[in-house]
Amino acid sequence: MPSSSAKLAPEPDEPEILIAELLARHLPELKEFLRKRAGPAIRAKESCSDLGQSVCLEILTELDRFEYHGEAAFKQWLYSTARRKLIDRARFWNAQRRTPEREVAELPDEDPGLCSTQTPSRILISRESVDEIGTAFDRLPSAYRQIIMLSRICNVPRSEIARLLGRSEAAVTALLFRALSRLSFLLTRTTS
Repeated sequence: MPSSSAKLAPEPDEPEILIAELLARHLPELKEFLRKRAGPAIRAKESCSDLGQSVCLEILTELDRFEYHGEAAFKQWLYSTARRKLIDRARFWNAQRRTPEREVAELPDEDPGLCSTQTPSRILISRESVDEIGTAFDRLPSAYRQIIMLSRICNVPRSEIARLLGRSEAAVTALLFRALSRLSFLLTRTTS
């Protein structure tokens, strides 16, 4: 009996669909991997969701170099890309010109009328909101996660999504509407 990964073999001319499905399926694990592996210096500057999106975007831009040899090989590619991303971000933030001693305050002290509206409590609330969105996203069906990832996270135009998924643009629009509605419903349930 063929395994469930056997039916995921890509079409020779459209591996983008398979990769998008695999990314949507492994995104929660990827974010957890990044959360555990990112050091405090990186976590202080970037969210794990942003890092995950960056890894997914890098994967999608390197499709021409990828040949599907099973889900295990894909995961190896995904996590090695994530490790490289963490190394690159650590080098970026640890560069001499970006050390905390050299950072400039957001606003000059001379103009108290331009003070920042970011308070510690607002920052904490926004981080909690990101976690709630991530939890709700993880609870969506894979088709909904895929369409939201392609449209909202990777900014793929609807016409291109329609081509990738073999659907009409109207069907993609309807699917995206249902996915966003379901995400909104899940978010309102967690906040009430």
